[in-house]
Amino acid sequence: MAEVKEKEISPGAVVAIGLGLGGIAVVGLAALAFARPPTPPSGEILESYWRLTAEEIHHPPSDPIPRETDYYMCFRIRNTGNTAVSFRMAFYIPPPEFGAGWRYSSPIELNPGQEGLIEWVFWAGAPPGAYTLTWYLFGDNEQVDSITITSYIS
Repeated sequence: MAEVKEKEISPGAVVAIGLGLGGIAVVGLAALAFARPPTPPSGEILESYWRLTAEEIHHPPSDPIPRETDYYMCFRIRNTGNTAVSFRMAFYIPPPEFGAGWRYSSPIELNPGQEGLIEWVFWAGAPPGAYTLTWYLFGDNEQVDSITITSYIS
């Protein structure tokens, strides 16, 4: 069997090792304290319009949407931040309305400075009239912009 030799460590060496490890910990904590927090996502809605699903004509929100048709609500957006972000549009239906709650579009991923288009298909089945909704742009699940639009069903 191999012989195990014991060595004594001087108290000074123990203190030096402790100070060295403590110093590393202090430097690590200082680096964390001065690290820049991640920048929140930022983006903007550049344009909104609607179009019938069977055509490519862009209509301003003030143009009446024909009743009993499918149409796209379209939002051209831009990532104004400095990191890639997943964007989606949303609107909220307050209670006690039918279907109350948040409704979200499919997400799109945009790099810094990149523009994209979110198209969301709807059915114009409501009675004729004016309908006002606030549309929200979310970036990585944080609200970054909004626009209020009055749509007209004819």
